[in-house]
Amino acid sequence: MARLKSSEVRERRTAFMGANVTPSEHEEAIRRASLMGRRLSDYLRLAALSDRFPDTVHPKLPPEVGRMIAFELARIGTNLNQLSYHANATGAMPDRVALDETLNEIVKATEALTRL
Repeated sequence: MARLKSSEVRERRTAFMGANVTPSEHEEAIRRASLMGRRLSDYLRLAALSDRFPDTVHPKLPPEVGRMIAFELARIGTNLNQLSYHANATGAMPDRVALDETLNEIVKATEALTRL
């Protein structure tokens, strides 16, 4: 942590909090902190003092996975846009099957994203 300038008025972190953990728990905490792009001390402070515990760790995805996700979302968005355009242009709703298929694709994509 950078030193405070004399003009800055902030409380210094001088108190120590400690906990005994197993070696495997220690490694897991380090892994989770790394996935969040934080140092272990920052991660533990965030976990202990935040209103919302950082229970969800979002791993960084390889670029090819990101491209595949973007392609699928664009395809689904195009289908949805075509259905909306048809409804607005004609005043008629698309058939139920087309709407159900698009909705199912959106649900599947959402479920796949939440598993990542």
